[in-house]
Amino acid sequence: VPWMWAMLSDEERARHARFQMPRSKAEFLAGKVLARSALGRALGVDPASLRFKVGERGKPRIASGFGFPESARG
Repeated sequence: VPWMWAMLSDEERARHARFQMPRSKAEFLAGKVLARSALGRALGVDPASLRFKVGERGKPRIASGFGFPESARG
């Protein structure tokens, strides 16, 4: 879905491309879009504008320093 794909960062698109199974690709895309949508709404920003970095133990964090839990999907 183009609007969902457009919400991902370049790094997330590259990670998405590495998944082999269609179901894994769909789950990854849906998870990222849902997380971005919820965070964007809560923070009052465009979800596509959110930038993430990997924090301690490999967990994603909003680049500004805020963290949030996300299920580990590899």
